[in-house]
Amino acid sequence: YVVPGSAFKARITVARTIADTIGFIRSLKLPAPVQVLTFTDGIGEMLGTGFHEVKIWQKGAQPLDAYIRDNDVGVIVSLGPGEESFMDNDPDWKRIQNSPDAAGFARLSVPNHEAVGVYVRTDLMQK
Repeated sequence: YVVPGSAFKARITVARTIADTIGFIRSLKLPAPVQVLTFTDGIGEMLGTGFHEVKIWQKGAQPLDAYIRDNDVGVIVSLGPGEESFMDNDPDWKRIQNSPDAAGFARLSVPNHEAVGVYVRTDLMQK
């Protein structure tokens, strides 16, 4: 992939789960720019122009809901069980998973990948 404005270029091999998830998110045609919170490094960058990755491991000690708000996160990507292990005890993450609508998100299903969680902020889907 190529990062605009950077001399860095790379080719990587990704699992079908990642490729399908990226294609699914792109197909949503969300209004750019979209801040994407990921638990797997590189997903946001692979989404390309119009998307910016917000890395969960840069959250620090602040609450997840504050981190999401401060970074204007529009999409959260969890590739499945085990990917978010360090978030397992976070009450904000549990709330998003169990009641995404109450947190202002909708959980969308990536076809053929039931364990993948794509949470899209509901106001972005209405634009």
